[in-house]
Amino acid sequence: MYKAIIFDFDYTLSDRSFAIHEGLGRIVDIFLKDLDPFEKEALIQKMVVLDGDGTSGRGPLIEHLNKTYGLNISDIKPYFDTLSYDMAKYTKLDPSALEVLKTLKSAGYKLGLLTNGDIETQYLKIDTVKLRPYFDVVMASLESGAMKPDPLPFITIANKLGVRKEECLYVGDVFFSDALGAKRSNMDYLLINNHRKRYYAPFVKQIKTLKEVLSYLNKKGLN
Repeated sequence: MYKAIIFDFDYTLSDRSFAIHEGLGRIVDIFLKDLDPFEKEALIQKMVVLDGDGTSGRGPLIEHLNKTYGLNISDIKPYFDTLSYDMAKYTKLDPSALEVLKTLKSAGYKLGLLTNGDIETQYLKIDTVKLRPYFDVVMASLESGAMKPDPLPFITIANKLGVRKEECLYVGDVFFSDALGAKRSNMDYLLINNHRKRYYAPFVKQIKTLKEVLSYLNKKGLN
């Protein structure tokens, strides 16, 4: 029986796609302000792919602008160094996030938030959308000394919540860090396949919308 539901943040409770689009658009406007609007959008979409949903680092983005547009690396690198921080102000919640969290809270579940990434930046995003009051524990993985999919962050947040790992359900959007990390930790999981519509093997436990967390618990008679 689940006693705690733990969520990832980016692309799970929030839609990072808007923030990365606006953040990259700001950089394009600074260095390539004369681009045709259609060409600008094409460039942003190419950079979104190179960003790899925040998992690829900024190197491929910088290299593309350097090789394709001749921009000086030393000029553009500082803007990419602060990109994640600058994106925070564009953070938007999934439309059903608050409803889901309120419903789970009223049903008596403990709620945790476990996110990879730079601690300061992730907390800024979380605070921008005022999520802390909904959670019993908010934690960046690095506070445990490791990043997902290492089991340590999952074990640490379960301990902070005062429950056993086997009593937790983890909800995240990246198979490698979220589903795999939870599995390695003996924690149950749901993989949310909402914004990017990827294909996964049939054995992967996945949902298409955040609200399906509630229907999943209802089917199990736990909500």
